[in-house]
Amino acid sequence: METSTGLTKEQKEFRIGKFCCSSIYKLMGQKGLGKTGETYIYEVAAEFMTGQQIKPDFYAQSTQWGIDHEEEAGLYFEAATHLKIEKCNTISNDLICGTPDGKIISEIAR
Repeated sequence: METSTGLTKEQKEFRIGKFCCSSIYKLMGQKGLGKTGETYIYEVAAEFMTGQQIKPDFYAQSTQWGIDHEEEAGLYFEAATHLKIEKCNTISNDLICGTPDGKIISEIAR
């Protein structure tokens, strides 16, 4: 079952205590690690230590629009690029994770 963020419960649990690709920019301030980066590190560390999601899910109309039109966008991408994509699960190493909209699996014959 997907949540308001478009992630399944299992995907959300898998992300606990890891830096997420969609938020990694917080660690890369112009002058190095700033207050935003420090806060993000503390949040991820707290999740790692407690095994609990620290921040509640968020909802944004623009994010929901993307979730609602993801399949349509994938079909458009395939038609425009002649590359075949498939839905992708969360990918991760020990510290970083992300949930791509899809992954390229082959070229479509023209």
